[in-house]
Amino acid sequence: MTGADVHEWGCSIAWIPLLLVENSRSITGVQAATESFRNEMVDSNKAMQGLLSKTETASDLMRNTTTIFNLLSKQQRAVSEGDKSLEDKTIRQLSNNNIKIKKKPKKVVTKKVKKNGNNNK
Repeated sequence: MTGADVHEWGCSIAWIPLLLVENSRSITGVQAATESFRNEMVDSNKAMQGLLSKTETASDLMRNTTTIFNLLSKQQRAVSEGDKSLEDKTIRQLSNNNIKIKKKPKKVVTKKVKKNGNNNK
């Protein structure tokens, strides 16, 4: 194969092997490019993690980012499961306690006092 365009008419069944070979070459090229890109990204991420781990502030930032994503996943799970207490807890943690949850006031129970002071039955 010279790579030159072919201008030839023929039966579609007869062309299947040629088209399969051409398709295979195209897929192999795309696969190689994807693998190369993946390897570059892995190397880049390792280099970035190495730089960030050298500074204390950056490592704290990375740790906090992981914690925030964990809290977001808990929040989504609480909403999907309808767990109101977990939802409120994660909202407080995400907001750093800036949002206060309104609690229902307790009912005040008063005893009736008899006029003669005897409350025994």
